[in-house]
Amino acid sequence: MALLAVLALEGPMPRETLAALLWERDHQHARLSLRNALSTLCRTLGDHAALVHTGRHELGLNREALVLDADLLDSADPATLLALWRGPFLSGLVIRDSAAWDDWHSRWDLQLSQRYLSQALTLARAALEASRPDEAAHLAERALALDPLSVQAAHLLIDARRQAGQTSAARLFRSDFLKRYAAEYGSAPDLPPPEGPRPQVPVAGPPAHHLPRELTPFIGRAGERARVHDLVHRGARLITLHGPGGIGKTRLAQRVAWDLAEQPRGIERLLLLPFETCAGPAEVPARLAGALNVPLHGEPDPVRALARHFGPARVLVALDNLDELLEATPFLLRLLDASPGLTLLVTSRERLRVREEHLVTVAGLPVPGPDAAGEMFDRTDAVQLFVAQARQVGPFHLTAQTRPLVRRICLAVGGSPLGVELAAAWTGVLPLEELVGQLERGALHLDFPLKDVPDRHRSLGHALDASWQRLSPQEQQVLARLSVFRGGFTWDAAREVASATPAVLAELTAKALITLLPEHRFRFHPLVRNFAAEQLGEEETAQVAARHAAHFRATLDGLNRRAAGAISPELVALFRNEEANVMAALRWLLARRAYPDLARIAEPLLWAYPLMGRFRDGLAFCEAVLAQFGDREEAREARLSYLIGYAWLTLFAGDVPRAVELGREVLNDLGQEDSLLRLRALDGYGQACGRAFELAEARGTLLEAQHLARRLGDPTRLMRSLNNLGLILALQGAAEDARRCHGEAYALYRSGQVPPGMDVIWLLSNIAVERMMADDLPGACRMVQEGLDMTAALGLRGQEPILRAVLGLAQLELLVRGEGRASPGELEEQVESALDRAVASGETFARALLMGVRGALALRQEAVVDGGSGLLGALTFAWETQNLLVFHWLLPYAPVAMLRLGDGGSAARLHTFLTGDSPLGTWNRRRAEREWAGASGLQEADGCSLEAGGNPGSLAEVARLVRQVLEALPVSRVTPASS
Repeated sequence: MALLAVLALEGPMPRETLAALLWERDHQHARLSLRNALSTLCRTLGDHAALVHTGRHELGLNREALVLDADLLDSADPATLLALWRGPFLSGLVIRDSAAWDDWHSRWDLQLSQRYLSQALTLARAALEASRPDEAAHLAERALALDPLSVQAAHLLIDARRQAGQTSAARLFRSDFLKRYAAEYGSAPDLPPPEGPRPQVPVAGPPAHHLPRELTPFIGRAGERARVHDLVHRGARLITLHGPGGIGKTRLAQRVAWDLAEQPRGIERLLLLPFETCAGPAEVPARLAGALNVPLHGEPDPVRALARHFGPARVLVALDNLDELLEATPFLLRLLDASPGLTLLVTSRERLRVREEHLVTVAGLPVPGPDAAGEMFDRTDAVQLFVAQARQVGPFHLTAQTRPLVRRICLAVGGSPLGVELAAAWTGVLPLEELVGQLERGALHLDFPLKDVPDRHRSLGHALDASWQRLSPQEQQVLARLSVFRGGFTWDAAREVASATPAVLAELTAKALITLLPEHRFRFHPLVRNFAAEQLGEEETAQVAARHAAHFRATLDGLNRRAAGAISPELVALFRNEEANVMAALRWLLARRAYPDLARIAEPLLWAYPLMGRFRDGLAFCEAVLAQFGDREEAREARLSYLIGYAWLTLFAGDVPRAVELGREVLNDLGQEDSLLRLRALDGYGQACGRAFELAEARGTLLEAQHLARRLGDPTRLMRSLNNLGLILALQGAAEDARRCHGEAYALYRSGQVPPGMDVIWLLSNIAVERMMADDLPGACRMVQEGLDMTAALGLRGQEPILRAVLGLAQLELLVRGEGRASPGELEEQVESALDRAVASGETFARALLMGVRGALALRQEAVVDGGSGLLGALTFAWETQNLLVFHWLLPYAPVAMLRLGDGGSAARLHTFLTGDSPLGTWNRRRAEREWAGASGLQEADGCSLEAGGNPGSLAEVARLVRQVLEALPVSRVTPASS
């Protein structure tokens, strides 16, 4: 329900944002929980699941196909409006320990309540004018239920009661309201008497204001606006809109003031006062008094004069650009103390840093994600602003060609409204492609082509220079050094790389030049980072870059040493937070040919990609690094280290023959000279041979690996070798030896010698396979579940598709034996969800196995064509990617699939191969015989010929037979292998 509500009201949102919003208390579980919630939502929607748009980075709803109550508020008639109220917003829906959810819920509760209140008051006034007092009273009462101290609603209810002749009821209500209002605010409002001539119905309602007119539509900032409204409603007296130059604080303050003017909540007067040209802090009282026409002549204390002017009235004064006048803060605090109804809304690049201050951070506008398209793209705030501004210059349309360019423009300026407007203003002069190039080369120095722009906003560089000039020399130096970081930084990194102190970081945060995130990381707005980088001299740039590279090289090397090469959660956390910094450090090391350092970080660096399920990215990265090494002799150790990782990634991505070839190449080059490198290479090559079903070669290789690991005294690497060796022994039918190997490996984990991590998850999946082959299916499921629990707890997504695939096969076997707890339909849903993740990750082993399980399940639900073609397609895909282990595991289901598809001859030939002297092993033969026996009677029912026609004789012939049957099906009936 919470996920549906957020998507319906907010529109498209990044997956990371949704996960943090709904599961803030547990970041490691957040992404998994989001996937589960999304799956549940789609199942609940049933035939309407297509309403949900699921991109790799964003989620959204098809708003055009929805009717939302929230969209009806502003135009509802009385009956509709009264019916729309069903109680408090999302009443009873609680997400424990998530402050982000509480803030979101409060913001939307307030926003929707305000809109409802405004429409109720408007309709009540209209009902009174039309002499419909009962209708007006109902609407006014509903308004008072939302805002019990709304003077407007009280006025309308008294008038409605009096118009209906209910003088006594009007008197009682008026008396009670005045008491409650005075108890809250210390003074009583002016309400009409309950009897006598009917006074004029209040037709306007908005408070008196002195606000500049908005000459262009305001776009976006719904969250910030609602946050300010909420603070005002809750009685906050000093609110600061805080952000760097050009981020849109002034315009936001104007819009918030107009919001309050148009949708009153007891604010009686509004004023916006710019201080851009104010000479100094001493001039602030006179400026404020002049704007209010309050004479100060002969008044020794301007606070008293202004307080008398405000009286008990609820007044909001917006003070714009106060950052140059912070010394006037004591005057403002005295004024607030003397004026109980006064609220100050301040815009500033720097915090006032007083206890009374409520901070509203103003950042860049949201920019569409890389997979946003159509309405999801067009409705993003930064895009809407760009399009609106561009259309003021000339015709502009979002098309398949312009959308990617508009996204790059918005990214280049970091969603800064000033930057977006500046870029849009140039669309009448420059082609979009040229404008993108200009901004990506240097967005700071592109000037506005318009005349009516303040000097401080003439360019993005001008907007940031004012903040730079307010820094001390030490703060300037640290900020410039911090620009070496990419994607944010921690306090420890800032101290080590930039010589930052807590005091300096506090000043830079207070001045909106860096932001402290909830996870205790700092980040830059990209324009601020670019500006700061330009202030760093060439020599110091090189020195800081060297310290930056040394810090992350040492961090990676330290993690790897402490974990003894284990694939640890700490490595995942580092890479997720610091990938951009690690890549920057790597580029620096490559440029300086620091080959020993590059060799030391190869292992942890290359494990990070499979940990996150990003196999294709890892391959591309590794290929780029290896290309830079070339054949240089001094790069030999580094090249071999990265080749070992490349072979692992190639195996995970499904090119098994290439992984075997690379493993042999590395082992031939290494010889016996480096024990640790050789152990890494042996483990990778042994597993690749196992996937290729070269079991004898795999066994010999992994026996050498475990002997070498014992000699090195490395429990983590020993567990890895024993794990892989145990699986090979199980596949060879040496069940006792396999169990002994896996038992020793598991004991290393349980004794605490190996910490939880990807190596342990990998072990649990292999033990599950061993148990499954021994017909201990419940034991296999328990092992997989232990692995999935560890995956979720540690946030290690890379191994999840394989675990889900093994679990799917075990549950399918339980279903066949009549012992499964899940129905075929439920199991198919789980398999579909896991298959989506496997396809997205690029992991072909899991993908092939899940495709086959899905096909076998469909056959059992009488979806003969989809199931049969799906299973045969999975076998073909497994053969083409040389995932021969999967090929063997799925073959026992194939004869019946062929039989059901009407090719009894091919079915009989394959059955002969499977139950004869084939290399498949006892477990697969037993399953093949069981499946065939269960299909007795199909020959007569389907009219198929079961004449064998000869044993295929080899796996290659079997693969050709499978493809022939698949290709003989009508094209429209074949399930693609890529699905």
